[in-house]
Amino acid sequence: MNYKMLLNEAKNEAENIVLTEIERNLCELLKEIPKITQSEIQKQLNLSRSKVQRTMKKLVNKGVIENIGFYRSGHWKVTK
Repeated sequence: MNYKMLLNEAKNEAENIVLTEIERNLCELLKEIPKITQSEIQKQLNLSRSKVQRTMKKLVNKGVIENIGFYRSGHWKVTK
């Protein structure tokens, strides 16, 4: 395979990411309030703290969100 074919495959995989309802809601919340904390997300979406953490970790691993900056002073960016 050449380089262009690999890029096209990666692009197609990125477009085909399927999100659950909770993941979509979380992404929308992060778009609205990038500096939101996990505790605030928990209250807004009525989820347990561990569910918020697991969901955010899944989204990071899928490449849908990323943390910009430092742990406490950073913000979230929805990339896809």
